[in-house]
Formats: sequence, C-alpha cells, structure tokens
Amino acid sequence: MGFGELGPDTELNAAGLTSLRMVELMTELEERLSIEFPDEMIEPGTFRTARSLTAALRPLVP
Repeated sequence: MGFGELGPDTELNAAGLTSLRMVELMTELEERLSIEFPDEMIEPGTFRTARSLTAALRPLVP
C-alpha cells in the first residue's frame, strides 16, 4: 500500500507503521511542529489512523 492510498481511517500499522516507525514519526512531528507528546499520548491508539493522529495533534499545535 502506497502513501497515496492512505485514507483518514486506514489502519497505519496495516500500512507498515511499526513501533520503531511510530517513534520516528513522533520524533519528526515533535521537531517539525515544535511540540511534545505528553506521556499519556504515547500509545498505539494515538497512531492508529491518520484521523486519530490528527485529533491527538490538534490541541498540541499552537
């Protein structure tokens, strides 16, 4: 599955998001958006889909 095929509710782990890639994605988002994920957000449900990730990021982004 390519990135062009991802929808807002596509399971990201089915698209290849491993636990290592989740950490890499989280680090990249923190750097690019100048945010820090609270400890309680660092769990697979946050990164389940693009929609769940967007919902988690909204209150963190200034």
